[in-house]
Amino acid sequence: MNRKRCFLIPFVFGLVLVLSLGIQPAKCYSETRKIITLYQSGPSLVIEKEDVKLEEGLNRLTRKLPASVVTRTVFTSSPGASLRSSRTVPAVNSQDGLLKELIGTEVSVIKRGSPETALEGTLVGIFSGKPLLKTPDGEMRLITNPEEYRFRGFSLENKYSSLELELTAREKVETDLTIGYQLSELNWSPQYVGFLSEEKESLDLRGIGHVDNQTGWDFRGIELRLLAGEPKRKNSGPNFVAAARSLDRQETSSPEQVFEYYRYKVGFPVDLASGMETQVKFLHRDSVNYRKYYLFEPYSSSAVRTMIELNNTEEEGLGVPVASGTIRIYEASDEKTFIGADSLPNLPVGKEAELELGDSFDVEGRRKRIDHERIGERIWKDRIEITIENRKEKQVQLLIKEKLPGDWEILRSNYEYKKVNSETIQYEESVPAKETIEISYLVQYEL
Repeated sequence: MNRKRCFLIPFVFGLVLVLSLGIQPAKCYSETRKIITLYQSGPSLVIEKEDVKLEEGLNRLTRKLPASVVTRTVFTSSPGASLRSSRTVPAVNSQDGLLKELIGTEVSVIKRGSPETALEGTLVGIFSGKPLLKTPDGEMRLITNPEEYRFRGFSLENKYSSLELELTAREKVETDLTIGYQLSELNWSPQYVGFLSEEKESLDLRGIGHVDNQTGWDFRGIELRLLAGEPKRKNSGPNFVAAARSLDRQETSSPEQVFEYYRYKVGFPVDLASGMETQVKFLHRDSVNYRKYYLFEPYSSSAVRTMIELNNTEEEGLGVPVASGTIRIYEASDEKTFIGADSLPNLPVGKEAELELGDSFDVEGRRKRIDHERIGERIWKDRIEITIENRKEKQVQLLIKEKLPGDWEILRSNYEYKKVNSETIQYEESVPAKETIEISYLVQYEL
């Protein structure tokens, strides 16, 4: 049963009001096979494949496309025909265009200066921008000066562009037709969830693709591809409702390399509803080893920070290219306590990533400059003392990084250090449970 609905559309601002009301545009329930490759910054690539029957000679076909199509990117191919011409007709973008879409709709007209309905009928045509109505008694009335219209039994489901094709076939044939185009307002962002077990020293790591569809078009049962990497392109804020679809590990697969990028295939048909953020799992590794350590960088923070390091190798439980995104770490327990979050960079196989999860509660660091002596016009000598106190019941691994000024030289140090670069040294030490260590070094530098 059809439900009657009434939309108030002022004559002058009809189109603007329709769009501002958020009336849902066309939904795509095509049986055409659709493959969509999403890019992290968009636009995305849509490939539509279908079987068509062509007559010998010239054939004209029309297909609907989302209104956010990037028109200059549209292409077609067919092994059984040659393309003579194609034309992309944009979606409704004017008041006259809107009224044309409303032809056949039941209309009530309100005259200027009067709140009462002056005329009712069916919209049968548009002449010089003026609507022509057929009244219930069969009269034809041209409306010249209305205040507003009220349309009944109409849902604006026509926010689409049209692709008009002319194909030439040498003979009558049934063949494949491929239509491809780039689409704005459809992209994805990788997000990661890790469940950390300190007992096993491993992570249950899951990659979740957040797909944002603001195209005004619903895609049903598509084959979804997620691309990690960003191709070069020539230049040419709403709230979301989230819909999630879980994915078992057997439905995930290793990404395949495409030129300089990696492509993840989602292993099931996906629905992408307009105005919603859909979540799909594209990566799952249930036993990824990590190394936990503590980082003290006095030049940037007075806190000792808790770090974990991931090594992207198969031996460590990962071994697949990982796209950059935010990673959130939770405790691998029934409580699922949130531990911390950080940005995960693009992580090729063989590369390591360091993640900062927060400040340590039980490991404290202090740095003091004990002596500061001038021994020349621009030459100084400093004695630095760094104290690390471990209040934990177990030993901890600690990394200390120090920034040194000017042209420097370490004259003496009670612990072994490593030169990282021209301005940084680091100490790597184990601090026993319930103990304190003191690192002292003497540095001479010229400014």
